[in-house]
Amino acid sequence: MLDATKSNTGFVILFVLLATTFFWISCDDDDDDTTSPATEVAFIVSTDFQTGSFTTISLEPPRTVTEDIGDICSDAIARYFNDFIYVVGRFNCDSIQVYDPDLNYALRNEYSVGAGTNPQDIAVINSQQAYISRLLASSLLLVDPATGQQQSEIDLSAYADSDGYPEMYLMFYLAEYNYLFIALQRLNTTTWTNEAPSYVIVIDTLTAAIKKAIPLQNLNPFTDFLYAPGPKKLYIGCSGAWGVPDGGIDIIDIDTLTVTGECITETELGGDILDFALHSADLGYALIADSNFITKVFAFNPTSGERGTMLLESSGYDLVRLAINDRQELWILDRTPAAPAIHIFNSADKSLIEKIALSGLPPFWILFL
Repeated sequence: MLDATKSNTGFVILFVLLATTFFWISCDDDDDDTTSPATEVAFIVSTDFQTGSFTTISLEPPRTVTEDIGDICSDAIARYFNDFIYVVGRFNCDSIQVYDPDLNYALRNEYSVGAGTNPQDIAVINSQQAYISRLLASSLLLVDPATGQQQSEIDLSAYADSDGYPEMYLMFYLAEYNYLFIALQRLNTTTWTNEAPSYVIVIDTLTAAIKKAIPLQNLNPFTDFLYAPGPKKLYIGCSGAWGVPDGGIDIIDIDTLTVTGECITETELGGDILDFALHSADLGYALIADSNFITKVFAFNPTSGERGTMLLESSGYDLVRLAINDRQELWILDRTPAAPAIHIFNSADKSLIEKIALSGLPPFWILFL
């Protein structure tokens, strides 16, 4: 069953659980760069929404796939900071797990963030501080990322919708400015509609205080944030309502902390925006669901706002996530029933590099380590 909106509630099925990746992009990307890639492994969260696990894939061909390494929450995402992986256990888990890749992905710690609060993301500032957004809470949690020891909370109740919660979702930490950006979906869980406006809250991490609330041009911030350091622009995809071309990718100017327009609209893309990745100033990739809820990946121009060629189309609502690594590879996660896979394209020329068939749980989230 599809929900009436595209918000991530944490207790509905796959359609409201999609998100994109944190990824630093450069608008002057050089295709001839000979610098050795920093990433070596893809860490993939897999789930059938009853059980959860994770898989690793080596990036250097021939790629080695190791599936279903450990048990995690069936509704989870993951972040990577300072050699540790933080798995956010969302609905019915309410926890953070800390894994050490250098010790064969050993579980270093697990801690609660409040029963029934449905955490959505963790943003690690340093080895002593991390912020945790929670869907069913009105305060942003500040903890020690290693131990989970609570340090303080930041009250965001002033930005709540009619149900009393602001519906905090994904976050992005911009260390250069000491800014933490938090997407507020403002989903009324009685009517299942997003109340206007949706916000991005900016936290000054030096003072642990709200610096600004940025009203978004579109409703329902649904993707992860992507940052372009050259023009100092922060991008976030806003999905609006299911089946209605009412969203787009909003652009936030970092210097003014205001929305300056849209990168591309859902009308131009031809469907609900579920995810996107940016290769350069004039080349990006968008994952959409059309009016028949068929998922597709298109190239697009972030500067002109024009849609380009289609790279991939599924037979149903199966493609779930995009990510570009520092090897100029675009990875697309495919949850096709009985045939889960990862499609890898060259992000510069759009050519297919490889398709990796998976035999374990379907993929849902990806990090490059």
